[in-house]
Amino acid sequence: MEASSTLSILLKISLGIFIFWGIWFLFLRNVNRFGLVRGFILLGVITSAAGPWLLPAIQSIFQISPLPSYGMVTISIPEVTIGPSENSINWNSIFSIAILSISALFVLRLAYQLIKIGILTQQGKRYRKGSMLIVEHENDTPPFSFMKYCFINPQGIPQDGLEDILKHEQAHQQKGHSFDIMLFEVVGIVQWFNPFYWMLRKAIVEVHEYQADKAVIDTQTDPHAYLDTIISIAFSGIALPIGNNFNKSLTLKRLAMMNITQKTKGALLRWALALAVAIPAAFIISCDSNEIAETEVKEEITVELIANDDEISKTSEAEGEIFVVVEKMPRFQGGDINKFLEYISKNLQYPEIAADNGIQGRVIMSFIIEPDGRLTNAKILRGADPSLDKEALRVVESSPVWTPGTQRDEPVRVSFNIPILFTLE
Repeated sequence: MEASSTLSILLKISLGIFIFWGIWFLFLRNVNRFGLVRGFILLGVITSAAGPWLLPAIQSIFQISPLPSYGMVTISIPEVTIGPSENSINWNSIFSIAILSISALFVLRLAYQLIKIGILTQQGKRYRKGSMLIVEHENDTPPFSFMKYCFINPQGIPQDGLEDILKHEQAHQQKGHSFDIMLFEVVGIVQWFNPFYWMLRKAIVEVHEYQADKAVIDTQTDPHAYLDTIISIAFSGIALPIGNNFNKSLTLKRLAMMNITQKTKGALLRWALALAVAIPAAFIISCDSNEIAETEVKEEITVELIANDDEISKTSEAEGEIFVVVEKMPRFQGGDINKFLEYISKNLQYPEIAADNGIQGRVIMSFIIEPDGRLTNAKILRGADPSLDKEALRVVESSPVWTPGTQRDEPVRVSFNIPILFTLE
C-alpha cells in the first residue's frame, strides 16, 4: 500500500472516532442506560475502523456510474503515472514508517500483557466458580478479569467483600467486556496518536464498571459494604490495562453512578438520534474525494454511444436503429490512444511544491475531441491537489489537433476520461 493511502486510511479512522466521541459526549455521556451507551461506542469504533474498506465495497455493488454527456462517446483509458525527480524527499513514506514503527511497539505491549496473563494463569491456584475460572495469586495486582478468568489476591481483599468482588468480575465475564477491550487494543495499535481514541476507550471502561456495579447491586448486596470494598482495593497495586479492573480514577464516578437509581429520561431517543447523526457522518468521512471506485482496466477499449431522446427519435426514423459503437476512434499524431499517453508522460512535470510537501494522488480528467479534431472541455472530474490538478490540466489542454473519430463516415464528438497518477514512489 502506498504511503499516501496508508496515511489517508489512518486519518479517516481518526476522524470517524472523533465523530463518534463527539456524539457520545453531546448526547450519551450522562445516560445511565449502559447497554445502549456501550453498543453505541462499540458500533462507533467498528464503523470507523471498517469504513475505509467497507464503503468502497458498498459503492462497487451499488454505485451508479455518472451519465456521460448525451450524444458523446465516452471511453476510459489506462492511467498515466508521473513520478518526481530522484532527489525529491518522500515525506509521506517517512511519516508512515514512523507511525508504523510506534504501532509495532503497541503490538509488543499487547503481546507482553497477554504473556503476563498467561504466566499468571499457570502460576496461580485455579478453581471454577460457575462459568468463571478463579485464579488466586500473590502478586500486588488488584482483582481483574480477562475472558473467562478472574485473577485475585485473597490477601488484598476484605474477607467479607470477596463474594461481591467475584460477582463484579463475573458480570464482566458474562457481558463479554474483555472482547470490547481487545477490540480497542487492536484499534489502538494504529490509533495510538489519536486523543479521541483514548477518550473513547476511557468511556467504554467506565461503562463496563457501571454495568458490573449494577449487576452486583441488583443481587441485593449491601450497597454500603460494597462501596467500602471498592474503596479499599481500588488504590492498591498496578493493574493491567488489558483486564477489567478496579481503576483508581473511576472510583468516585462509580460511587456517584451507583447512587443514581432513576433511568435517564429519553435515553432511547437520544441513542437513536446519536446513531442517525454519527453513522452517516462517519461514512461520509470514509468517502475519498480523490478516488473513484476502482474498476478493472482491460487491454481493449470499450466504446459506447449514448444518444438523447431527440437523437433516438431522429435515428429511429432515419435508420431504424440506435448506434452503440464507434467505427473509427480519434487518432493522435497518427497513432492510437497510447500515443497520447506518451505525449502526456513526456510533457507532465511533477510540481515542485507538491514534491516538497509529499503530495501525491490520482487526478481524473475528461476532455472532448471535436469533429474538427480540437481538444476541448478539458476539466477535472476528481482532483488530488490544486498543484497536481493544474499541471494535469495544463498538459492535456496543450494537446495538438487530433484526427477526429467517425461513425458511419460522419465526424462525431468523443469524450475521454483519463486517470493520471502522481506518485512519489
